[in-house]
Amino acid sequence: MNKPPKTQAEKRELGYGATKVECLFCEKEFSARNSIINRGYGKYCSRKCYYDHTRKNEFVDYNGLRYYLSPTIGYFVSECGKRLNRAIWEDNNGVIPDGYIIHHIDGSKTNNEIENLEMIEWGKHTAVHHEKTRERNRALKINPLKND
Repeated sequence: MNKPPKTQAEKRELGYGATKVECLFCEKEFSARNSIINRGYGKYCSRKCYYDHTRKNEFVDYNGLRYYLSPTIGYFVSECGKRLNRAIWEDNNGVIPDGYIIHHIDGSKTNNEIENLEMIEWGKHTAVHHEKTRERNRALKINPLKND
């Protein structure tokens, strides 16, 4: 009569609570916990495969790092969290001092050509974007300070 596994090592060895799954991107076989599969996850063997499969053509390779387009912030970001615009600026102009931000002149976060990047102080950067919001509100005749 088979006894149920008691230790985590025994459970792992027997594949207890896990299922063999084929990666949707690289087709490599890997083990995923049943609880993960039941929640709709466990489809990819690694984060790299997930990113490469779900973000088709939304990445840039630069200096040996792959930068993915982040759907939440709109910037190209490496797996270690570095933004592409900062990497390009630093390669061309040196280290970015504290309190400074790399600004996209044309407003497009995906246009990382060096001609489109400028380093400005954090406070001035905020003022630039607030002025754009004020102009947009004026065009729409919105006054956020006035209650009607």
